[in-house]
Amino acid sequence: MKSVFLEYRTKTYSKLQLIVLTGLRIAIGWHFLQEGLNKVYQPDWSAKTFLEASNNLCSFLFHYIAENEMLLEISDSVNQWGQVIIGVSLILGLLSKPLKYFGVLLLFLYYLCSFSLGTAHIINSIVIELLALCILILFPTSYKTGLDSFLIKHNR
Repeated sequence: MKSVFLEYRTKTYSKLQLIVLTGLRIAIGWHFLQEGLNKVYQPDWSAKTFLEASNNLCSFLFHYIAENEMLLEISDSVNQWGQVIIGVSLILGLLSKPLKYFGVLLLFLYYLCSFSLGTAHIINSIVIELLALCILILFPTSYKTGLDSFLIKHNR
């Protein structure tokens, strides 16, 4: 288990870098949490409309999910609770590495579903948040400014 945390111990940042990267982690976490809770507290929320609106080469997949009741329920739950869990993880800096990857996957799927060759919006807020999350994967902070620091201390 110690080798998993080795990469964290080798990264060092200036105080300003740590503040900015931690702020970015918390801001993205807050956005995920807010979006997830908005979905959880809307009893009639479903990804169905979003999935049905897909109009690109991958549309068949998203339309299939929207038409299949079981897959749609799974998609709705993953969207609602996945965003909440990712948000809490990033805010607290707890188990944030695997959940950052999950966040990238979710954002990529949102982008893939909403992307259309006929629009001028190739770069949108989804892409920007996805790239910011990739930056946090490359420059992790939770081992210093999050609860992951306790996991590292206990695994030495």
